[in-house]
Amino acid sequence: MGTRIGKLTPSLIALTVLIGACGSEDADLPLDDEIPDEGATTDGRVYDMPDGNNVVPLAEGPPKIAFESRRDGNSEIYVMRADGTNQRRLTRMPGRDHYPTWSPDGRKIAFESWRDGGGEIYVMEATGKNQRNLTNHPKDDYMPTWAPDGESVAFASDRDGTSDIYAMDNDGAHQRNLTNHPNDEDWQPAWSPDGSTIAFYSSRDGAYEVYVMDADGTNHRNITKHPADDGQPAWSPDGQRIAFYSSRDGNEDIYVMDADGTNQRNLTERPGLDAFPAWAADGGSIAFYSSRDGNYEIYVMDPDGANQRNLTNHAKEDLEPAWSPATR
Repeated sequence: MGTRIGKLTPSLIALTVLIGACGSEDADLPLDDEIPDEGATTDGRVYDMPDGNNVVPLAEGPPKIAFESRRDGNSEIYVMRADGTNQRRLTRMPGRDHYPTWSPDGRKIAFESWRDGGGEIYVMEATGKNQRNLTNHPKDDYMPTWAPDGESVAFASDRDGTSDIYAMDNDGAHQRNLTNHPNDEDWQPAWSPDGSTIAFYSSRDGAYEVYVMDADGTNHRNITKHPADDGQPAWSPDGQRIAFYSSRDGNEDIYVMDADGTNQRNLTERPGLDAFPAWAADGGSIAFYSSRDGNYEIYVMDPDGANQRNLTNHAKEDLEPAWSPATR
């Protein structure tokens, strides 16, 4: 059990209470067998049937959204099609599994897991198979994000006393601190599409603000510069915009700005908490989670905030969406 600090507001902090206990890794976990027309086949791969006919590996085909759900009494990683259909479970472990992020080729998902008693960065195939611990560190590691070339994974860690942004090779080797900023909290890295820049949010100026830095950890700069809390940055696929969470208008909403911090504007403007934006690979949609219907659900909207709609429609909490990369 543990609690992540530095998650912006009391309502977001409440979502981060870790509900799991220690567990052992299972390298060959099946997908949910409640779906009769899709599942594991004799070759050990898991397939999707996007049009009911043409069978393609789950890591390929039409866009999908991975997300955290608590619908089975524990926080686990699920995946669904981009229209909200065919929701299926990928992890089955005690301890919280959440914060999924797809590899650039769509074949792997990194995620944060508490199955070993503390926060660790795990990776698995996009089918849920071959789950393995990448960080293996006694301190807590959080919030992974892939470099666009797939060779590195950035993450947050409190191993040096306060939360900093780290990077490692995609096999867990060469773990290194990029921010090295004592006494303040740096969270939730997000790699720019061209690989040159990492966005993150930080408490170093009092309130949480969105920062960017060069990918080697140099040249930190505040781009939101607002007295309210801002965080959870997400790059548009063309690298021109960053969506983010903000509490600045007395509510918790999704905003977007140009990549240099200019032209900040509210996209959601709804009662309740809207958080954790994630862009579709084609730039045509932004997913997020919302409490507007009295329960946390995955929503999607157009990039200008229009056409907001509930995808998960489930009685239990669904959180932290992540779009699959562009179809090959």
